[in-house]
Amino acid sequence: MQYLQLLNGKDHPEVRVPNTLEALDQLRRLQIIREADYIMLHASYLFLRNLIDALRIVRGDASDLVLPEETSEEFKSLARRLGYRERDRREGAAKLAADIRETMKKVHDYFLMRFDTL
Repeated sequence: MQYLQLLNGKDHPEVRVPNTLEALDQLRRLQIIREADYIMLHASYLFLRNLIDALRIVRGDASDLVLPEETSEEFKSLARRLGYRERDRREGAAKLAADIRETMKKVHDYFLMRFDTL
């Protein structure tokens, strides 16, 4: 989002806002990003913000945002806090890990598609 804001802020001052979701809404309204990309980026942002917030709660520390090992008890607790409530906590942790990888890949792929030609 910040890169899109930098690239488009000169011509569209309405995208120069500190709130990421508001910037995303403006980029969509201006048709700088496609609707399908907006939906993916919006959902990805919310997922990752929830992940960060849950990690801060599990850790009790706002500064350490490195994900714990996927097999650790801390990661299993993180998965439960995020709503992965399978009977087998390992299964919930594995689903969370898969969702993190999928979300990061989608955003990374979008970035490459959008900016690789610059």
